[in-house]
Amino acid sequence: MKTLILFALFSLSLPTAFAAPEVMPPDAGTYEFQGTFSVQMKLHYEVVYAFTDGGQARLDKLRKEGYECWNKGRETWLCKQFQPTEGSADLLRSRVETALNGKNLKLGERFGEPGLISKGDDVAEYRVVQKAEYAGKTWNDYRLVMSQGNWSIRMGEPTEVQFSLASGTLTKWEQFPVTESKTAYSVYVVETAFPKAGQKVGQ
Repeated sequence: MKTLILFALFSLSLPTAFAAPEVMPPDAGTYEFQGTFSVQMKLHYEVVYAFTDGGQARLDKLRKEGYECWNKGRETWLCKQFQPTEGSADLLRSRVETALNGKNLKLGERFGEPGLISKGDDVAEYRVVQKAEYAGKTWNDYRLVMSQGNWSIRMGEPTEVQFSLASGTLTKWEQFPVTESKTAYSVYVVETAFPKAGQKVGQ
């Protein structure tokens, strides 16, 4: 009787322990950047040397304008502000194309179903046996990860390359720093689309 009860309890736990992911990994094939991207965020930074009256005045002005500022030592401050992204796409287009043209993601045939590594309320992680190749690097498997409702595939551990996955569409996030002066620069966060070869974005 005890054995039957233990078997029943084990059987009830199977759907949770071996549950398939709500989002399946991408199919085999080549996924390529076709020039479609969007600038999701712009972070503007300015270094301020506050050991002079002019520097202190500049620091006070930036704070009044909503900048967050951190003391990096010796009266040197790093200030940051989120700024609008309008017009950024034209500024970054050549850099994005140079960085991503020709760097295709190649996925082989998938073997078996994704294997559950861990699962919680807001996170889940599966191992996918599917060869992946990107930018000269190759992996025999990768992780399919859900974090706070967002899915991604991650190659290498710790992660070397990551693609976001939504509705069967792969996207890749990149950062592009742009120097504006000796003491100011901006970092643009860009989302790039990687549709399957032969398809257009949205198909």
